[in-house]
Amino acid sequence: MTPADWGNAPEVQIVEAIISRIKGLAKFKDIRHVPIPPLQPDKLPALGVYFMGTEAPARGDADVAPPKFVCDAMFGIMVVYAMEDPVVLNGKVAALMFTIKNTLLSDATFKALPDVVSGEPFIEAFPRYRQTIAFPKDGETYYCDARLGLTVRWNEDYPPSTSNILQTVAVTAQPFGEAGTTFENEFSTSGS
Repeated sequence: MTPADWGNAPEVQIVEAIISRIKGLAKFKDIRHVPIPPLQPDKLPALGVYFMGTEAPARGDADVAPPKFVCDAMFGIMVVYAMEDPVVLNGKVAALMFTIKNTLLSDATFKALPDVVSGEPFIEAFPRYRQTIAFPKDGETYYCDARLGLTVRWNEDYPPSTSNILQTVAVTAQPFGEAGTTFENEFSTSGS
């Protein structure tokens, strides 16, 4: 299964948009959409871009209208290098992570990513990010693992689906004080 098989969810669109914008920033030997299987030393440096989850509180009164949410989706961007001189590698990875942030957050086409259904931009904001660098060890080998967690915000609405859409309205009116006189008319709700 490839990302193209995953459907048109905003999360998939964003993962693909991130990868397309940053994959050329370094000579990555491996680009991943999921964090498994484990990385192999001959596949480094590696880039991973993952959808990590969503928090979506209600927008407005949750019990008054059809469900509406403010979605804050978290995306993980991971860059892994094999260990070199720690000082050089730390600076190299920090500079790359800065370039990744700058590339994504200053790219107007990224924020204007169109919704697959409506064609309209759907990203509202980037409310936060978190960046970490770690130096894990696997056997005798050390790695530099840099991660950027980027939160992307958009709105989701779930209007009711109706199988019997109202098409006409019949109105019967009787003028005040004129017993027996009524007016009847049907109006189309489609405007025609």
